[in-house]
Amino acid sequence: MKAFRIKTHKVVHPFDEAARDLYVATKPVRQWQEDACVACGLSLTEINDLAQLPAEPGIVFFDDVFFTEMALRHFTADAMTVDEDIALAMPNSHAARATEPAGEVNRGEDGSFIFDIFALKSGRSFSSRDELQKACVPKVQKLKNAPLTVRVPDFNDGPGLVDVEITARLVAHIRHWVHLLRLSQMSVAVLLLDAFRREPSRIIRTKWRKRLGRPSDDLRNFIHPSAFVHPTAHIENSIISENCTVGPHSHIHSSVLGSAVNVGDHVRLMGCTLAEKVQVLRSSDIAYCAAMPGANLSSQKVQLSLFGRDVFLTSYAKILDAKLRGSVHIEYEGRLIDLKTSFLGGCVGHRSILGADTTLQAGRAIPCGVTVVGDPNHVISRVGKHEQGVILTTKRGILVPLPSVSPESCE
Repeated sequence: MKAFRIKTHKVVHPFDEAARDLYVATKPVRQWQEDACVACGLSLTEINDLAQLPAEPGIVFFDDVFFTEMALRHFTADAMTVDEDIALAMPNSHAARATEPAGEVNRGEDGSFIFDIFALKSGRSFSSRDELQKACVPKVQKLKNAPLTVRVPDFNDGPGLVDVEITARLVAHIRHWVHLLRLSQMSVAVLLLDAFRREPSRIIRTKWRKRLGRPSDDLRNFIHPSAFVHPTAHIENSIISENCTVGPHSHIHSSVLGSAVNVGDHVRLMGCTLAEKVQVLRSSDIAYCAAMPGANLSSQKVQLSLFGRDVFLTSYAKILDAKLRGSVHIEYEGRLIDLKTSFLGGCVGHRSILGADTTLQAGRAIPCGVTVVGDPNHVISRVGKHEQGVILTTKRGILVPLPSVSPESCE
């Protein structure tokens, strides 16, 4: 069977880049699509629009749709059992709801989520995406209950963390940076399951050790032979790719590191995905974040945030990741959308620098190619001479005695 990928011009803010070229976890969306097609035995052809779609059976999808191999595999199997044109639909689940905000997803009468991946059998022609959506009958995949669960941020159902069933079937329309972040977070389980499928003996040995009451932590890690992991580092449920370096006393839990990632000493990573050549400086604490290639991260604590290519995050930059009252709102096409959750960090665009003494509101995004610094008036640039015991403060960068600052100048 053939697969046809239709080009779109969908650009995702703040990256000003096509959705297909942006990263989910350690590889771009287009690579996820291509890998899934190869694994399912589909020959992939790229076309510019629906007018170029040949009148023959095949799988058709747009390049701004993310899907995993297992989602495509089951949809392809479903397509072989019917004679009508169908669209891929997923049941109402935690994974589907995670990417619902700003996702522009059609909903079925049964509450299912309908995505722009189609299996065409009729050979008829279509002039628009809307026409294709209306003509195809939703085919809802049946999800099997996974025996394992993973603790992830509670995207929609309330504050805190929740235990959800691990699934290798993820599908989403890429419309917003939040989709990239949440897909990256959930793809940790997908990539771990894929790694286990490539080495099925690990599953047998894990179950055998569990039956004997023996530890099996080492079997749940996938560390490439070329990677260097310091003996004092602790790795748990993670993938460490080729040429990575993990420094002394670092703790990496439920994370995926792409090629040539460098993790300094005393770093803590929890639920993160880092693409190739990301640098994490010493003593950083990063949780449930995703970083695209070349990012340089240094933070005492950052959570639930997305970083573009070649971003530099300094140690004393702050990204708020919660609201004490109400829920976090995101900006999308000139309007604010309520995520109905109190927990979300921010986003930093490609090649931007977030300097010390800066604070980013939860749900906000820094554009590409900018440098953000703190208020220079708060930085001491002129000291002068002062008597001992005097209380000093800053006024326009000058160190002055506190009594000399008038109440009006502090407003």
